[in-house]
Amino acid sequence: MRQDNQINLSFITMLILCFCTVAHPFSGKTHKALTDSATLGSATSSYLKNSLGINQGLASSLALDQSILPAGERIPAEQFEERISGELPGNPCSLLDFLKAGAHLEDVPIPRARHHFHAPIANPEVTPPNPNAGLDNKTDHPYWATVIDYLTQKRYKLSFDVTGASALERALGTEDPNWGIEYENYFAWPDSKGYFGEALTRSDPNVRDHYLALTFISLGQTVHLLEDMGVPAHTRNDWLFAHYRPPASTGNPFENWVEDQVKANGGQCPWSGIGAVVFDKLARYFDADEYAGDYLGDGWMPPEGIWGLAECSNYQFLSLSTVFGGTGVKYQFPHPAKEHTSELVEGKKVYFDGSNYGVTHLARDSYTHYVAMGYGYGTSPVIDSTNTTDDVGVFEDYAAITIPRTIDYATGLINYFFRGRLDVRRGSADPNIVTELVITNSSDNSGIPQALTGGTFEIYRDDANETRTQIPLGEITFIPAWTEASALPNDAGATELIAQFSPVAEEPRNYIVVYRGGISELPEDPDPDDPNAIAVGILRGGYEVFAWTDDPDTGDKYGQISDVPEGADFVDIAAGNRHCLALKSDGSLAAWGYNKYGECNVPDGADYTAIAGGTNHSIALKSDGSLVVWGRDNLGQITDKPSGNDFVAITAGTNHSLALKSDGTIVGWGGYNRYGECDAPAPNAGTVYTAIAAGSYHSLALQSDGIIKVWGNDELGQTTIYGGVENDNRAIAACFNYNLLLRDDGTLISWGGNDWSGSIPRYHYRQPDGTEFVTITAGWDHILALTSDGAILAWRWPNGDFPFDYFSATVPEGILFTDDIAAGYKFSLGLKAP
Repeated sequence: MRQDNQINLSFITMLILCFCTVAHPFSGKTHKALTDSATLGSATSSYLKNSLGINQGLASSLALDQSILPAGERIPAEQFEERISGELPGNPCSLLDFLKAGAHLEDVPIPRARHHFHAPIANPEVTPPNPNAGLDNKTDHPYWATVIDYLTQKRYKLSFDVTGASALERALGTEDPNWGIEYENYFAWPDSKGYFGEALTRSDPNVRDHYLALTFISLGQTVHLLEDMGVPAHTRNDWLFAHYRPPASTGNPFENWVEDQVKANGGQCPWSGIGAVVFDKLARYFDADEYAGDYLGDGWMPPEGIWGLAECSNYQFLSLSTVFGGTGVKYQFPHPAKEHTSELVEGKKVYFDGSNYGVTHLARDSYTHYVAMGYGYGTSPVIDSTNTTDDVGVFEDYAAITIPRTIDYATGLINYFFRGRLDVRRGSADPNIVTELVITNSSDNSGIPQALTGGTFEIYRDDANETRTQIPLGEITFIPAWTEASALPNDAGATELIAQFSPVAEEPRNYIVVYRGGISELPEDPDPDDPNAIAVGILRGGYEVFAWTDDPDTGDKYGQISDVPEGADFVDIAAGNRHCLALKSDGSLAAWGYNKYGECNVPDGADYTAIAGGTNHSIALKSDGSLVVWGRDNLGQITDKPSGNDFVAITAGTNHSLALKSDGTIVGWGGYNRYGECDAPAPNAGTVYTAIAAGSYHSLALQSDGIIKVWGNDELGQTTIYGGVENDNRAIAACFNYNLLLRDDGTLISWGGNDWSGSIPRYHYRQPDGTEFVTITAGWDHILALTSDGAILAWRWPNGDFPFDYFSATVPEGILFTDDIAAGYKFSLGLKAP
């Protein structure tokens, strides 16, 4: 016989804290791992590169810093500094890390989890019907608002309200605002779209970076809400018995088992998705309103892509207290039903075989004995032995279905967010009279073309410093006229929208076209929950390549200086030992200089996003994430090139090459590899690599937390890292036997070449006037650094007991540079500012 005991406030507080430590749905590492898999399977990286011009895609490193915002725009400190900042792996960090952090942050603080439930159907036998699909365990079932201590058999009534908004309402931002300030939601889907709009249109590039980072954090929290719909307890409103355990235990056993598998797999998801599940409405990813409680038939699994994720989980799986279906009880559901199962005996264990639902080990027999008082199945609960550590059969069957499905739904949702895409090119009008942009629609939802309907177009221009200014709408003429009744289909560019406006004296760095409005498969059937979807396209401007040398006999021996291609449409440059590469704004390539091995014979095409040059080989990264290599192949520079289309950055050493993948890991190939220069170590747990560099027989990488890793030949100290530079770094470069490092405090450090002073590098340099360095590069015999005011500084590699600036080298006077610099053997390249 158990007794009701009232407990004092301090004990209630302690009990709530105990509850909070075990009430997680999928736990921290699991949500990050699921989101990682879903994102890497999505089209996000190609979207970032092609639509936004962010060449490193998901590996791009940005800073989240709301101190640069006016006070009225900042998220309250308790939501930002106290809640977000401490959960980031670093700041700056990669866009992928921001997204994964957001997926975890939806559980911080833990009481937010009461808004992570959504029951897709209501029991029609309940009177009155239940309109709330969210967690509502206290009002109708007071026992569910009671924590039971099984050791003492005492029941403790809690004083907090065990109710919550539907996860779908929370995702849409339509939940009741009176849930309490600690639950205030700044990260619903509409918020994410708002942050994304700011990231595209604000004037200051640092503010844009902040808002883009915030976009990914916010989107991660919506992804979290959807991922919880893959947890049976979250779609059956099973809070107490599925999530609470006595303080000595650890919460929902299935979720904890999944977390253990993720931890054992180094934080990566052991399961993988098949491909994006696609819907034409945001809400349908959660609940498509297709399941009404009917039985599908023997052996039929829920139809993915027709049912929302919550419907699939609700129909197919059991949770601890919402066992086999019944009537007249609010939190019982019609399926799985006992009459559609059979007995399965394995050794001493007896299971319910749920093959008719696609789940062999549906539950242990003892599962149905875990009942609460008031359900009519008995007078007292029995501690279950079902979801325990020896229930691997149940866990494996559940996970094999629900984890890949959850990844696929999340992949689809991420693609849905970034479905709006525009292509922008120059028109044929005389640029001296009118600027003409031709806009076509390439919007795509996981392979399904999308039309733009009504909405508005905005056009922005970037100056040489990336300051963004809107062109007033009244100064733009659209041909044909664009109105709220207009539509722009995705028809492979057949339908064009032309925008004309007056040219400006200084040619803009970029043009950015932003559309806000309906984006849908069928213009007559828009998504009511996403009326202000965003499509964006960028027309990247270019610059003139400027080259120089102070040793023409060597630095221009093969035309490195004299054969520079004409034109002002270059957006990226790279230098090998004696040859040069350039990327044009239309995505095509140019090359000049030494060409004995065909290193200047660039491939055709206009879909390249990055370039790199080794001694006698060249690399290009394509917009689909694949690699192209040409030139000398004596050491596998070409034949050993890795396959795949998930690469986001490239670099070339003397003979070996490195490529950074979208998951933040590194692949190396070519060269002798006698020192392991191709064998990149794994990044530290919780981080990814964001930048790479290669020398002759050694390699460097920069982690998202600012820590550098160096590997390969250390005969001249190239791979030794002294204690003062292991973190707080923002850029790296390497060549020959040296390294160059730019730290957050603006200090340049070089080391290698056996130039050491005791246990630390000898050479440090910081601009005396405090001017920031923004880009660094290393050549075979010299260093270049670009400052924030467009000036270039150069040094020969330090050697001997002299200060760093003693080795300064000549640079062209009266010329300002922007965007990119490169250094070869006794020659230098820069993109000249207009």
